[in-house]
Amino acid sequence: MNFIHNIIVFFSFAIIALGSLMLVIWFENSIILPSLGEQFSDYGIWVILTTIIIWIWKVLPFLGDIFAPLYSFKRYKTDVQTGTTNKNNKAISQTNNSNNPPTIIPKPLGGYGREQLKHIYLLGILVHQIYYSAIGNSLSEKQQRKALSIQMRFFITVFPQRNVKEYFDFTESFMDKNEGLSNYSVLEVLERSTLIFSSCGSKQIRKLQTLYNTLYTLYIEIGGGNKAALNSYLKLLDTELSNLTVEDDWRNHYAKKKTH
Repeated sequence: MNFIHNIIVFFSFAIIALGSLMLVIWFENSIILPSLGEQFSDYGIWVILTTIIIWIWKVLPFLGDIFAPLYSFKRYKTDVQTGTTNKNNKAISQTNNSNNPPTIIPKPLGGYGREQLKHIYLLGILVHQIYYSAIGNSLSEKQQRKALSIQMRFFITVFPQRNVKEYFDFTESFMDKNEGLSNYSVLEVLERSTLIFSSCGSKQIRKLQTLYNTLYTLYIEIGGGNKAALNSYLKLLDTELSNLTVEDDWRNHYAKKKTH
């Protein structure tokens, strides 16, 4: 089912992308160039070539960012050991067995329910997988090790009672239990998680915003990866969380008015 969904999204993207280009070219040839006079008619081919170059350079990536969240979650599903080699994973795991790495934010998360922690971790895994999702993306071994280290720090931030040596087994089990999410688009996963977070207070939600913004910044600092898709994902996530803070502030304001 998710394959058919992705095919529909792809053809929709192709039709809109090609249609927008043809519309711009038609507008230039039918309206702009004729209005400039015959002396500019010989420049028509150069105008079209320039338009195509600008469209590929600027418009196509922009449309790609818009459509990326509509693809099935499975599109971003990478090897559970996060794309690095087993040798690298074992080396990093052995290094961190005795001492947990520092958390992403100053203090580990606290005050969230079990189901909320599950979705907090899921959205963080998505950040990691989207980072690896660029077609033809070539990351150095150093970049891969840094990315894995960040994901381990995120793991300890969400589950401070666990040891980093549990990371691989826990994440593998976590992904197996949530295999059904592969049929959902990234946008649908965000909506489901937002529903789970709706019972959180504004302070808790803002803490999540800080967490994901910090996580995003750490991946960007590594370099490489799918920066455009990461940026699009973070904006969607931040918007969803911001809407929750507005709703909670409104509920609190309404509750105070009723007590007076």
